[in-house]
Amino acid sequence: MISTTSTNQSPQVKTSVHLPYDYRMTEANTNKNSRFEMRLTQEQRSRIDQAAESKGMTASQWALSNLLTAADRDIREAHIMRLSDEAWADFTTALDEPMPQRLRDLLEQEPTWT
Repeated sequence: MISTTSTNQSPQVKTSVHLPYDYRMTEANTNKNSRFEMRLTQEQRSRIDQAAESKGMTASQWALSNLLTAADRDIREAHIMRLSDEAWADFTTALDEPMPQRLRDLLEQEPTWT
């Protein structure tokens, strides 16, 4: 959104202009060849439109930005292991123990894929 102020002889009037795209749109992210569609209630669509407008974005830009943020978070969290205090204590104890002979033998074997 760009705000301007009139400078002629009449009283100053603030006006707003919504640009059809924002500064993040580049050639790299406008060459899109896939669609993602979803069905929404009118209330859901109105909320998305309102949020997008508050950021100076189209509904599609706002939705994509937020979906990608959520996707990155979920992917990142899928690689995090959460342990109870008891499980953590068992895990660290196991790390401190000497490696069993069966595992040492396994590590010394030639891999089958070579």
